Amino acid sequence: GQVAVAATVLNRLDSPQYPNTLSGVIYQVVNRYYQYSPVLDGRINLPANNTAHRAVAEALNGADPSYGATGFYNPAKTTNQWVRQQPVTVTIGNHVFFR
Repeated sequence: GQVAVAATVLNRLDSPQYPNTLSGVIYQVVNRYYQYSPVLDGRINLPANNTAHRAVAEALNGADPSYGATGFYNPAKTTNQWVRQQPVTVTIGNHVFFR
């Protein structure tokens, strides 16, 4: 799941529909919605653990278990109807990945 999340960031970086810098993608706010909840609640400022480091390394080396997704959500935690209408690429654990 963490590899898939990292891959979605890289997929956004490669897409002309999103900012063209890593920080631009991660900190993007659209219609007053943060794109990543760790930015909203400050978890992004916590040190990354070894699992997160390995996941990012795998994604940087080309692994993409999200199948090209540019976003993801937890259906139990979102009421956003827009994300629920996007084409699903895969479900991993509690997260639905979409394009």
